[in-house]
Amino acid sequence: EAMTSAGAGVGLVVEFTVEPFVEGDPGPHVRAALAAAEDAAARTGLRVEFGPFGTSITGAGTAVLDALDAVVRAAVTAGATRVSLQVSRRDGPGTDADLREQENAVSRLGEPPSPSR
Repeated sequence: EAMTSAGAGVGLVVEFTVEPFVEGDPGPHVRAALAAAEDAAARTGLRVEFGPFGTSITGAGTAVLDALDAVVRAAVTAGATRVSLQVSRRDGPGTDADLREQENAVSRLGEPPSPSR
């Protein structure tokens, strides 16, 4: 199935691991991949989470795929011997629009109810 032109409505989560990886001492190839992910997030609003077992990028489909391209290129250029990844599609709950609605609902907590709610 083809993705919509702007990835609208399609949320993706990419989890990746860059090797070799030494916990507590990520090499230049790991730092380059993370920097590429964070640069993409700063431009497009993606969510990046760096953890001990890998990094995830979450957001609109096209933006995530573009970020993934930059991540893999940066890692390989900086000396990665392997980049392992998993891509999961998220429609509905967990997409950016759903997360924004949840954040808005939380920010409204404590406000007096309005007639429109």
